[in-house]
Amino acid sequence: MDFVPHGAKGIIINPFTKIGDHVTIFHQVTFGQNKESRQAPEVCNHAYIGVGAKLLGGIRIGMHSKVGANAVVLKSVPDHCTAVGVPSVNIEKLKN
Repeated sequence: MDFVPHGAKGIIINPFTKIGDHVTIFHQVTFGQNKESRQAPEVCNHAYIGVGAKLLGGIRIGMHSKVGANAVVLKSVPDHCTAVGVPSVNIEKLKN
């Protein structure tokens, strides 16, 4: 983990969560497990987790991916994608 602005503002991290290098995590983010999977999230290198996001279960947030503010992520986010909404929807990077 590299950058946690406002780190004392309510970040909840499950002890089994894996967080890569150069990850930005904003305040009021929750990394938790859901009842079905009993697994914690994995956040890969260079990811960005927006304010109030909830990452639940054995999901993977890919490299250079972003999770929008207040998104509830229940499914993995591929590399170079953005997850937004409740529950989240993955938006793939447009290829030029």
